Amino acid sequence: MPFFPSLEIGKRALLAQQLGLDTTSNNVANVNTPGYSRRRIELVETEPVKLAAGTIGTGVRAGRIVRLQHEFFDKEIRNSIATKKYNETHIFTFQRLEAILGEGSDTGLDRYIQRFFDALNDLALEPESLQRREAVLSTATSMINAFRTTGQKIRVLREDIKSKAETRVATINKLLEQIASLNAKIGIESIEGTGATAPLEDQRTKLLEQLAEYLNIDVRYDNNNMVNIAVSGSTILTGPNAQTLELKETIDSTTQERTLTLNIVDTQGNAILQLHPAGGEMASLLEHYNVLLDDKDSSNGFSIAKQLNRLVEALVTRINAISVTGYGLNDTGTAPPGRNFFDPAGTTLETIALDAAIAFSPRDIPTSSAAGEPGNSAVALQMADVINDENFLDNTTLMDFYTNLIGKLGLAGQNAKLGFDTAKAVESQMITQREAMAGVNLDEEAVQLVKFQKAYQAAARIISVANELLDTLIRLGQ
Repeated sequence: MPFFPSLEIGKRALLAQQLGLDTTSNNVANVNTPGYSRRRIELVETEPVKLAAGTIGTGVRAGRIVRLQHEFFDKEIRNSIATKKYNETHIFTFQRLEAILGEGSDTGLDRYIQRFFDALNDLALEPESLQRREAVLSTATSMINAFRTTGQKIRVLREDIKSKAETRVATINKLLEQIASLNAKIGIESIEGTGATAPLEDQRTKLLEQLAEYLNIDVRYDNNNMVNIAVSGSTILTGPNAQTLELKETIDSTTQERTLTLNIVDTQGNAILQLHPAGGEMASLLEHYNVLLDDKDSSNGFSIAKQLNRLVEALVTRINAISVTGYGLNDTGTAPPGRNFFDPAGTTLETIALDAAIAFSPRDIPTSSAAGEPGNSAVALQMADVINDENFLDNTTLMDFYTNLIGKLGLAGQNAKLGFDTAKAVESQMITQREAMAGVNLDEEAVQLVKFQKAYQAAARIISVANELLDTLIRLGQ
């Protein structure tokens, strides 16, 4: 305790209030800084001393600078970001698929299918017409080209998604490294008790929100204020140690189904643990690659590629089953020549083709149920009637099956849009509430400035009075 304690008390008060002014000034300066959290200084009474007359205080000191933040809002914002990005990625893919399928336009698959069967109906009315036979081959070729183009575009879209997923994994690994680095610095500062972690925590919060765009993350804090991160129960970061993630593609040796997985890998690149993200962009990309666009999907999920292949296979099989029973214009004999209309080996979007037997021979298109009867259209009528068969596929007609596929795709798109809008609204609401609590309010900071200013002036007055009293004592001793 100094000889004249009021001077020391005044000095401590000046220093504490000065730090309060500096902290408040920094808040005002960062009012428009994205991600900045308001700071407050904790003032702590210094250790009192015991005198004969009793215990007397020795002043004040600045305890630490506190970052105003609430993990509840941070968690809800991260969850909303993950859900929003998941649905946003769904919407983008569905829009690409709708453009590929040309739904609602003259380039839609349904239009090509309908034109082909219309041409078969016309041929059934006049089976001996070479012009109508050529029209059947022309519309069939156009339909085949549409199927093949659709298949190619779906395959390209799937490869684009794989490429995008690989890019996102690289970004995720970089974010994890940055968060781990900040964790290490925050941990040291927390142990040393310097109270200098607030700027680092703000940076970490922004990085965690960026990470939430790609994965649904669960964030937990340890005793040293470092974060641990898990994805669907699997830890990917512990304090200053980040795991490395990698995409791996496996190919089923029997079905040739290709599947992408997101894995934690060791330093040699060996998979240690497979992650199963339930939110964020990565979850959506993996779903689209492994299910929606996988023509060999075995998950029983909704695969537009697999269902379109089923449609093509059923169309080729049904038309060929009828075609092999018929006769062309020049056929003779008691046994039908057994010509296929489509190549039996081409039963997928990208492999469907006309059979070589009729591709350039319109006269050989089987339309008659008997040889030497050019006006007989029994087989042509059967082929044309395939479009009306209610047992074509899954107890529906061909067009109903296709319409149901488009309906499922549209419904999935609507659900994704609804999920996106809801998540966006929740995110906005949570950000507003967090800003109300942790953001800089200029009115509140103005009050704080006045408070610290008055306290500083009062502390200065203490020193001034103590100095005058000390001068009086010194003069008494002269």
